[in-house]
Amino acid sequence: MSDHNAYLTYKRDTRYILWWLCHTSNAILQSIPKQNQNNDVENRVNTTGQVTTRELILMAKRVASRLSQAQIPSTIFRLFRSIISARSSAHAVFVEMATNQKDEGMGKSNETHKYFIDRLIEAFEVLGGAQWATKQDIGTEKAQTSKEIEEVIFSNAFSALEIYHCGDASDEEADSETLPATKPSKKPVKAIRNQRSKQKKDKEVPLENYCLIDGPEGILADYRMALVSIFVEWWKLRNYVQTMWFSVAYDDVNHAVAGAVSEMAIMMIKKTALAVFVEFPAGFDTYQAMTRDFSHDELQDMLSDFPVCGEILSLHVYQDLLEFLGDFQKNRTGKPTKRMQSRLSSWDPSFDLQQATLAERIEWRRSYTINWLYDLVNVFSYIVIQENKISTKTRPLETIDWHVKTPYHRPRKLYGLETFAELITTLAMQKSGTNVQSKILPHHVFQLQCIVDSFTALRGWGPGIQRGYANFTKEPPGKVSPTDCLKLFLGTHESGFLSGAEALSRRLKEYQRTSSDQLASYRIAWMLLDRFRVQFSSWLGKSDGAFTSEIPSRLSNHTPNGLWEYSPFLCGVGLVEALETSYRLGMLCWDTILEPVIMLRFKEPLVQKGYMTEPDEVISFLATYCAPHGPHFSELSKREKTESDARRMERAKRYKHHDPEKVIGAHQDMRDALSLDGNAIFRRKSQLLVYHESDWDP
Repeated sequence: MSDHNAYLTYKRDTRYILWWLCHTSNAILQSIPKQNQNNDVENRVNTTGQVTTRELILMAKRVASRLSQAQIPSTIFRLFRSIISARSSAHAVFVEMATNQKDEGMGKSNETHKYFIDRLIEAFEVLGGAQWATKQDIGTEKAQTSKEIEEVIFSNAFSALEIYHCGDASDEEADSETLPATKPSKKPVKAIRNQRSKQKKDKEVPLENYCLIDGPEGILADYRMALVSIFVEWWKLRNYVQTMWFSVAYDDVNHAVAGAVSEMAIMMIKKTALAVFVEFPAGFDTYQAMTRDFSHDELQDMLSDFPVCGEILSLHVYQDLLEFLGDFQKNRTGKPTKRMQSRLSSWDPSFDLQQATLAERIEWRRSYTINWLYDLVNVFSYIVIQENKISTKTRPLETIDWHVKTPYHRPRKLYGLETFAELITTLAMQKSGTNVQSKILPHHVFQLQCIVDSFTALRGWGPGIQRGYANFTKEPPGKVSPTDCLKLFLGTHESGFLSGAEALSRRLKEYQRTSSDQLASYRIAWMLLDRFRVQFSSWLGKSDGAFTSEIPSRLSNHTPNGLWEYSPFLCGVGLVEALETSYRLGMLCWDTILEPVIMLRFKEPLVQKGYMTEPDEVISFLATYCAPHGPHFSELSKREKTESDARRMERAKRYKHHDPEKVIGAHQDMRDALSLDGNAIFRRKSQLLVYHESDWDP
């Protein structure tokens, strides 16, 4: 979905350059006879990996005095060109911003940044970069991987003796990634050992420690460059995800596919932010810090005068979130203030966006976002609020821990979105005036942007998409409901999860009743089936049970389940979690009853004796998912059979001596209650499980 983050690539390339320059420069200094050495600061060996721009130029000149351009690896020049290009691109963005905003402070910072870029160019040219560039065909060059770069950089870290004799090498040799062979050294062995001992100290500096240091202004320039790279990735991912939701609306792409892709994109933004901001001071990692260069008035001017910038930075959705939180905190009753209510009550989901102005579309989107967030918080907090009201010790709302894992036996009211709902609810329940901006991280804003974009795509509006649907080339898709995918899964009107779970539960109860030893494992299975069947039936695709006449849904004027009906994103991620849960339940049931195992054990004998001449779909399916043994179940090793039987015996023993209700209740959430790790045979994880358990890290 996205290339490697530009800033992280810049930092990586910078470390490689500095590592090579420091080692090569140090080797040159160490090759100079002691009596000829100049001990001033400029000629000291770098043992820290930290380099100023002045030192960068000095090292480049020192290396150039001993090595010709042809003897320097082409990779070094490519890396130089890469970091100069990255710096220049970021600088151009902030020069334009400073010009538009007439910001003197940013203008001075840009001058410092330009000076820094000029020093990089100077070092590049000192090494012979200009001469090297004339020989390159940029269009045919292939990007190098980190492994390929390291092979070149580390293999060309010269020893002091090689540097000392490198002047004897021919300058006419073809440009290559390796150094020419050098003459053997005539120095005593003791001297060689001493020099290698000195080099060992240099090598002890980790690659991650190599960096350019330029004081506070250097940090600010780096931070601004990091912001540009993050927002470029942000923009690309947003366009990609938004296109997926258009495909759901118009091309019948499954909601679960778009939901899973959205989860991965959100995780990519989260990972990028963590990797980028780790080297900056605390507080630089929030979304507020990312827009710190703009005052409140400047942000408002940008939103009105430069709407494209507002979309690129997701400033609109961030402002909508802050407006919602500020309004909710004023009374914390779940109802908007009178002023906000008068503004939101006129929102119409069928508003003709094609005929509306851009300002009208943005206002329509803002009203939708705030209405939807009100319903989100009210649904998520419903049970806890009710319990708090009847409790003898009422707790202040701001002290309630909304981040407690949801036990599996308590309904998950927002399948696929509870983590996000936890954050929004926690912020909304704080006292009025509480600074919540420091708690809002970039991926939170990006996730809300994806949620909003999924609905605007359903209405035919794609702000930010560069082509395709940006100009309303298609009418809204008509009476398409995002909850249709959930109804299909549940089987509301025909066969589906609800009827299947009910039938299987009924059969397991019958097995348990007729079993000689009253297998507790059967009871565990049907209890879980019944529990999740009720939860899915009550809350998957529905939210009307959380609203009352006192606190009605903000979207109830249009549909009783507007939280779901007007959120393809919620339906998509909800379906993803429902599919994962049903898969876990199925694997648990297969592992509990004996029939699937018996079918697999008798397959090979039946085939060998000619009783089974054609493949059986059911048996083949079970064999495929019979992890970790694969399709050759009859060929299990003795060790594997022993492990399988031991696992089954352990589970049976646990269930026999404990009340099954207590066994289940000991688990804190769905993943624990339905973990496949305790299964004896059926333990293979689906792709969704793998992604989910890795927190959607692709």
